Amino acid sequence: MSEDCRGTRYLALPGKLGEGLKCLARWAPEFYRPGMSMQNKAFERHGAFSWCELMTTDVQAAKQFYGSLFGWQMEVKNVTGTPYTVVSADGVGVGGIMAMPPDMSGIPPHWGVYVTVDDVDATAKRVEELGGSVCLPPTDIPTVGRICVFRDPQGAPMTVITYLKACE
Repeated sequence: MSEDCRGTRYLALPGKLGEGLKCLARWAPEFYRPGMSMQNKAFERHGAFSWCELMTTDVQAAKQFYGSLFGWQMEVKNVTGTPYTVVSADGVGVGGIMAMPPDMSGIPPHWGVYVTVDDVDATAKRVEELGGSVCLPPTDIPTVGRICVFRDPQGAPMTVITYLKACE
């Protein structure tokens, strides 16, 4: 993590990586198959929002609220000893809900987004050329793909991801 991002507790990435991304690595093959019939194929389309993730202090209340609001289906996956709720719309995994890791105490619940890119490394380089800052350099997530977390020039964080093509 770069020094300029370390002070922002929203990006307490050791907790997020240690919990959320380990979960993502375990269940991603269950909902994504290259070429699957999915509106806009967000897992393959450069620039598409492909995943979202809620970190919250009350998972049950969040599941009840969002399930009632949007009609989402929820399935709890217990991976690495950490429950992770996969959120589906019309049977397609679109996001997840998880408890805030202990090292993120004091941070309000929040949604994070993942945008699909063709090349995470090239995107990280371009972020810096355009005045943004890389907070988590390109990193491989086993069985899922490669990610990078950055901030735009105004400070807004985002995660980019290139999904593995071998998840078939």
